[in-house]
Amino acid sequence: TSQYQTVPTQSGLTLSQAVINYKQHRLSRGKNSNPETEKERIKALNTFESWHKDYCKEIFPSLNPDFSLASIDRTHITGFRTMLESLDYAPKTMAKIGSYIHQFFAYCQDSGFYPITQILPTTKQFSFTEEDKKNASKAGFQAFTYKQIEAIFEHIEPETPHQHFSALLALFTGARRQEIAGLTTD
Repeated sequence: TSQYQTVPTQSGLTLSQAVINYKQHRLSRGKNSNPETEKERIKALNTFESWHKDYCKEIFPSLNPDFSLASIDRTHITGFRTMLESLDYAPKTMAKIGSYIHQFFAYCQDSGFYPITQILPTTKQFSFTEEDKKNASKAGFQAFTYKQIEAIFEHIEPETPHQHFSALLALFTGARRQEIAGLTTD
């Protein structure tokens, strides 16, 4: 069992329904948004949705894990943040993911899917503080751990050698994705 508790409600828009609405809203924006940022945003939202379903199955195994959006509170967000920390996400990455989840809840509240009378559960849950910035600048860039390297390569399909080669090039040179993509044979 988990240390976090909630009271399930089955009324109102579910998290899955709200995610679908949000994705459609984001898609309707079309050219007004950066495609890479949108991919990151959707990945963060999918990660949250998947984590939340697993969390709810653990706490309430006999109930439908797709709870009402309005039942999501700060304890859920704290649990999600704790999960990200356990996976060794950097503070800046966690702040970015938290920002995307916060934007989702703000959209839901503005659209009437999340009660206007409730403070958003993501408020002040993810932040990249001045101390974090100072520590990051002192630490500089750090080499990947074996766990991080495994995570990178497990998502590369064997039939895409260009991705495998690009990842190796980035790993050994420290070059950024855009720098590698811009390489020519000249």
